[in-house]
Amino acid sequence: MKTKLLTTILALMLSQNALSANVIAVVNGENMTEEDIKPMLVMFHNAKSIKDLNENEKKMIIDQTLEKKLILQQAKKDKVQDDPKFKKIIANFQERLVVEYWMKNHLENIKATDQELQDFLTKNKEHYPKDATLDAHKEDITKKVKMQKFQVLMDEKLSTMKKEAKVEYK
Repeated sequence: MKTKLLTTILALMLSQNALSANVIAVVNGENMTEEDIKPMLVMFHNAKSIKDLNENEKKMIIDQTLEKKLILQQAKKDKVQDDPKFKKIIANFQERLVVEYWMKNHLENIKATDQELQDFLTKNKEHYPKDATLDAHKEDITKKVKMQKFQVLMDEKLSTMKKEAKVEYK
């Protein structure tokens, strides 16, 4: 039964006459698309789309995505999203994401000049080969300089936030 289902899904996926080039299968009335499969492609480092996979890999990814979609549908039917424990987990996760997003935005706005990069290389030459050049190590040095600047920025922002915050210890 499972093999027949997978074969049917694979045939749908490969069919030129599918409802849409993006729809791989319909699961209980809900489309399973190439977008649903993209997260699974990370298992195959060179694959950018399902078209880059061989038949066995396609079957595996489709089956795993199908199973995930079925579990998701059942979880929604069981109203997991209404459970207070689930809501607390989501709230905590959302708070972490807000913090990470805020920090990521600040990090992305930090720039490093060529002079700052050269200064870093000069000050840290013992960590690089004797004949190291900025061009050869620019990506690594840029990351390190930006992280140093980010740390200073975060220290300054936190210091300011602490001074401006109304904190009551109990």
